[in-house]
Amino acid sequence: MQSRRGLLISLAWIAGLGRAGSASAQVLEIIELRHRPAEQLVPILAPLAGSGGSVSGSGFTLIVRAPAAQVAQIRQVVASLDRAPRQLLISVRQDFGGSMSSRGVGGQVILAPGGSGAQVGVYDRTGTAQDNVSQQVRTLEGSPAFVQTGTSNLVPQRTVTRTAGGTVVTETVVQRDLNTGVWVTPRVAGEIVTLEIATQRDSPVPGAGGMSGPAGMATTNRLVTSVSGRLGDWLDLGGVSTSQSAETRGMLARSSDAAAIERRVWVRVEEVR
Repeated sequence: MQSRRGLLISLAWIAGLGRAGSASAQVLEIIELRHRPAEQLVPILAPLAGSGGSVSGSGFTLIVRAPAAQVAQIRQVVASLDRAPRQLLISVRQDFGGSMSSRGVGGQVILAPGGSGAQVGVYDRTGTAQDNVSQQVRTLEGSPAFVQTGTSNLVPQRTVTRTAGGTVVTETVVQRDLNTGVWVTPRVAGEIVTLEIATQRDSPVPGAGGMSGPAGMATTNRLVTSVSGRLGDWLDLGGVSTSQSAETRGMLARSSDAAAIERRVWVRVEEVR
């Protein structure tokens, strides 16, 4: 009787091991995709395979090695993600605003044999500048997009070289490009879009004669960031604000100058239906 009871316990223990082994046993599953390439889904699905499991693939084929329960969960996630990607219209606006002011008073004393006198002058000058650039590009969610516009200008360049025989001045003409561009990869989940975006804008240095200045001086503004927001909303990516001021005093003159520049970048993503 005791021997028979021990045999039953052993058989129950072996059966339990069999059930546990079958529950944790991994299966190999091949899932064919219709709309999304495997490289887009593998980073999302890999954590669902569990410890010891794996998700890989190429083209439009996924290869899943995991326990049956995890495979079923992965299939459900694939069914929700493997849909036709949405078409998106991405709008980028780069705003530039500047202001300057210059105020002063100056005088001079005139001495002459017939008499002396003084002249006083007062000036007050202000100015503003506004320059906005807008660009649009259409792409599919999850796919990178790039758009760039620009101009090429011929800029005179002078090189002065000192040699043993004297100074040599060389006049040449070089090509200088001014570009405004956007690089962006959008990813959408419901009504929330996540962007990896980089923008660049080149512009002539104010007061240097633009591209016709002696050296064709230009400034380059770049912005690289990741941001999330709702479809259809304008998102402020950031910007740069600078200000300068100077004051000069003399015996007969006094002046003050101030300048401020602000640059901001905005982006909006809309679904094209």
